[in-house]
Amino acid sequence: MKDEFPLAPGIPMHLLTERGLNEAFLDVVERHRREGLPAVVRREGRVVQLPVDQLSVEVAKARERISDLTAEIAEIERLGDLLKAPRKPFSGTTEHLKSMPPWSGGPTADEIVREDRDARG
Repeated sequence: MKDEFPLAPGIPMHLLTERGLNEAFLDVVERHRREGLPAVVRREGRVVQLPVDQLSVEVAKARERISDLTAEIAEIERLGDLLKAPRKPFSGTTEHLKSMPPWSGGPTADEIVREDRDARG
């Protein structure tokens, strides 16, 4: 992936950034709740100043989005771990070739490729 955070290889940066922004929003809401300050949010296309206790819709959406993004990041990490799992090298070449019957004629690979190439023009 081309847009990755260096400390979280394989994770798209936009997922980490969006999750971080939602977490920062929740931190601001909590700080405003402690200090008794109103919060500025966008509602119905307008920027409004509201008491923190009226932000339950925005807080719920932020928490849900954080949960969704965390699940998506975990899935990417899980799939990445599966791809990094050590693989057992194939060791059956000699045994497999010995078990096969000897070549008994027919076109060679070169002849098949040449015929296919010529047929395409």
